[in-house]
Order: sequence, then C-alpha cells, then structure tokens
Amino acid sequence: MVKMMNDKKPSFFEGRRAFLKGTAYTVAGAAVAKGVFTNIIDTPAFAEDHERVTAPVNLERYPDPEKWDSYLELDGNDWKRGGTGRNGVKSASNPHGIKLTEYMLVPTACLNCEASCGLTAWVDIGVYKETKNPKDLKVRKYMGNPLHAGSRGRNCAKGYATQSQMYDPDRIPFPLKRAPGSKRGEGKWVRTTWDEAMKEIGTKMKTTLERGDEISRKSIMYHVGRPNENGFGHRVPHSMGCDGYDSHTNICSAGARQGTIQWTNDDRNSPDWANADLIFLQSSHAADAGHYFQQAAGRIADARKKGAKLVVMDPRMSNSAGMADLWVPVWPGTETALYLYLANRILNEKGRNGEDLVNHNFVKNWVNWDRLMANKEYLNLLVEKGYIKSLPKGDSYEDFIEMIAGMYKPLYT
Repeated sequence: MVKMMNDKKPSFFEGRRAFLKGTAYTVAGAAVAKGVFTNIIDTPAFAEDHERVTAPVNLERYPDPEKWDSYLELDGNDWKRGGTGRNGVKSASNPHGIKLTEYMLVPTACLNCEASCGLTAWVDIGVYKETKNPKDLKVRKYMGNPLHAGSRGRNCAKGYATQSQMYDPDRIPFPLKRAPGSKRGEGKWVRTTWDEAMKEIGTKMKTTLERGDEISRKSIMYHVGRPNENGFGHRVPHSMGCDGYDSHTNICSAGARQGTIQWTNDDRNSPDWANADLIFLQSSHAADAGHYFQQAAGRIADARKKGAKLVVMDPRMSNSAGMADLWVPVWPGTETALYLYLANRILNEKGRNGEDLVNHNFVKNWVNWDRLMANKEYLNLLVEKGYIKSLPKGDSYEDFIEMIAGMYKPLYT
C-alpha cells in the first residue's frame, strides 16, 4: 500500500500489522474498515538525482531507448524488499536503503546460435564514473532488445547465458594441450601459450599434408560450432588441401534444411506464423529453444492469441506438446507414414464445398515444381523405381499436380 510513489513528495508505507489487517478484510470480501490504513510511517525521500525505480509491471518491461545511456534500476532482491518506495534510496543518513545501479544499455546480438537474436548488455557504469578505470565497466546482465525486428525483446535461455561466457569461473580463456607423458583419454592437460599452440598445430598440419595421399588429407578435421560468419572460415582449410570439414549443422539441422532447400530453395524458411489458423510442429520445440525457432515462437504466440490451434507431433511430451491443443505421440520413425497419409488426403480429396484442398497459388509460387518437371532423368528414375506409373504428359503445373496425386495415392483401398 505505497502512497505517492510516483510524485516528488516523500514516500510512505503502511505499518505491517495494519497492512495485513486491511488485506484480510479485502480477501474476505468485506469493506475495508475506516481507519485500517492510517498507520503511516515516514521513509526517506528519493534523492533528487535519482530516477524513481519501482518493481516492474511485467517481464517485458524495458526502459525507453532515450534512457539507454543512463538508466537506474535495482536488483531482484531489492524489489523483494519493497523497492525505493518502501525503503528509500541508500545514503549516509539511510544506510539500509536501496542502492540504485546505473546502467548503460548496449545493443548487441546473441552468438549462441545463428539466429542472432537481439540482446542488450546492461553495463554497470556507476563505479566507472567514480574511478574512470575501464576495468570497472562490468556487464551485470543480458536482456532482450525490444527494437530487434526478429526476436522483439524475447530470448531463450542461451541468450541470457551469455553472461556466463564472459565471467564464469570455469571458462577457459587460454589454450590447453595434453600433459607430457599422458595418454589420450586420461584428461590430463597443461596450459600453453597461443604462440606455442598455433606453432604446434601448424607444424602437425604441414607434415601431414606433405605426405600428399588422400588418407592424410582426410586425417585433419576442421570442426566449427557457431562461426557466426558466412562461408569464409571453412575455405581456409580447403585451400590447404584438407578434406575434413565438420560442423554443428552436420548433426543438428541438416535434415530440416535438406527438406526446405529441396522444395523451396530456402535454407531457413520463415512461415507466416502470426497469421496462421493451424500450426503443425513435428519435434520442433518452439516452447524450448533452437536456432531461428526462438524468433518464430513469439509469432506463434501472437497467432494463438488470435485463436490459432497448435498441433504437435512428438514422441515425447515436450514443452511445446504440453501447451498444444493436440499432441500426437507417434512411435519414433513412424512420422513418415502420417505425412504420406496427409499428402494423400490433401491431393485426392475435396473440401466441403467441392474445392481443392491444395493451395495452388502458394505451391506455384513457393515450390520448385518446374525444376522437377524439367528433370527428365529424375522422372525416368521415378518410373523405374515404381513411384509413378508413367511419365507426365507435359511440363505444366497441372501435370505436376496430377503426377504427385498419383504418387501419393494409396496402393491399397
């Protein structure tokens, strides 16, 4: 029951006993008795040079960008204590008050996956203003960037974990090599310098490649996790003759990307989630994390607010499945059969009013059907393998639809 928290007059708070008594009346549904909220105790006023900082209204609260060069905020523990409205600002005359932290909000981007969601680094500049020592500039936390067009202020746990990458005591900021005399797998390491590490790695690569045989070229593996650069890094080992490029994509998103590249010629397609009526996810964890899905999750939430239904097909009860309107817990590996069934119905059945279930305008513009129809060698292979009975009559879109309708038609009826 804080009074006058947002004006320039001294702030007050109710006596604890009176506050609890008044709350009890309210919960019981009775009118608050006269005189319940009258036990007023003065608290120190806000300092003139401080903003008035109170608990946030919701988790999406961000300061106005005009204040990003200097913004005052208190931490979660001080919010629990009632904030400045109850305890006042810490000073010599009020040692038990709230210490406000002065932040500079620096826009940046998350590099923990290639989605590159927007972040703001909250840099504590209060101590630096007193000491003028750059080492006193510390990033206290990372939050979203509400001005980022993709993530719109939302981030998954990996984004906020950026703090640990900077200050975690277990972070290894220097190279290590296997301890002399130890065997591979024993986990014994010693620290080395960057110069020594680069020299030893370069020497081993040089002597290996000088052999000139194919096995030697494949004996050097260049593995990259999240390079956050587009197509340059892997060209360096290729130029030296290495044939051992490996990346996170090989074991993660390659399957999903293969499908979208083959059908839409797009590495990361971006459906119009926000205006969808039905959203169907297969083992896609929009409610958890995942590169470029974090940004889609916000759009999916927008669609659900407007009434969209969410269907999740996943063998496990994921977070996404837990909030879905329908969870389809298929046996692992049987998803393909369900997709064949859906394709058959869409291609061979009509709607309630006799209309086609296929969105022809979308397929014409976004599916590379014309590439398929022009590839006679591949079409002959489909006939040879028995996927289609005969070659299509022509190369038109209508011929394409007729061909795949037969391809997905069930063998047994």
